[in-house]
Amino acid sequence: MRGELEYGSMDEPQIERTTDEARAGSTPGIVRWVLLVSLILLLLAFGLVLALSMKNDQAPASQDAPQKAPETSG
Repeated sequence: MRGELEYGSMDEPQIERTTDEARAGSTPGIVRWVLLVSLILLLLAFGLVLALSMKNDQAPASQDAPQKAPETSG
């Protein structure tokens, strides 16, 4: 394996670049907006699901007289 260069060896030139040069572009911050909008939509969807599930969980009004629970002797 003498023919292969190891990472960081003296034969390999060291490349020094600034963050902007290495990134090779600008960062307009669009990812932040996409994440923010997605989070808001997710919270609205969860709220809608919660509201609909609470509406469907309401017990129907019973027209019978309420039954008294049997008493236990202790």
